[in-house]
Amino acid sequence: MPEQDPTLTLLIQGITATAELLGCSDDTRARAEQSWTEFEQALRRRPEQSPLGQLSERFRLNTFELRCVLLGLASHIEPRMSAVVA
Repeated sequence: MPEQDPTLTLLIQGITATAELLGCSDDTRARAEQSWTEFEQALRRRPEQSPLGQLSERFRLNTFELRCVLLGLASHIEPRMSAVVA
């Protein structure tokens, strides 16, 4: 089995968490927020290990700004995300 790219894995985790937040209902909001929190903590714990973490640290991105960056990246990684973002 090929080794997974940790940068891509973290990015996919962030995009998934962002998509969950966009599509959640009141019943699933707490779980979506928990997914986001886990992603953000992992990113900020070791920012030097990923380009996204470095960007976040360098420009001191807050949670909202980080979510916006991920939404912008999502459309390039997964074309179907354009429909979700719209």
